Amino acid sequence: MNPGEKFYWLVGGIVGLLAIASLIGWVLRRRAGSENAIAVIDNLNARVNAWWVMVAVFVLAFMIGAKATLVMFAFISFFALREFITLTPTKAGDHRALSLAFFVLIPVQYWLIGIHWYALFTIFIPVYAFLLLPALT
Repeated sequence: MNPGEKFYWLVGGIVGLLAIASLIGWVLRRRAGSENAIAVIDNLNARVNAWWVMVAVFVLAFMIGAKATLVMFAFISFFALREFITLTPTKAGDHRALSLAFFVLIPVQYWLIGIHWYALFTIFIPVYAFLLLPALT
């Protein structure tokens, strides 16, 4: 089985599971009696719908090609770091280091993947970035 066939089997399995989850949510919504049950089922259905959107974005990026997938993961990394930083207490002195991490280090990391410089990619953040960021802070 070639990689293309494996991809389509995987996507088909995920879509099948999401279809089953959507069907279960629809049936539960129709059978719910109390307001609390309806709220819980609406929450479940909202999460299943979010998974539909995520799967669609991933499949679209994979089908466009490697560069689109790389850009998608770069944006995911950017937004994940942003969410982490919003939960982390920061000081005014951290802003220069955070700006460097957001706008320089993440793009350089993915640029290294894009040009297939895996040797530097593997040590860039753990060695160079973790030496530079405390110096800036």
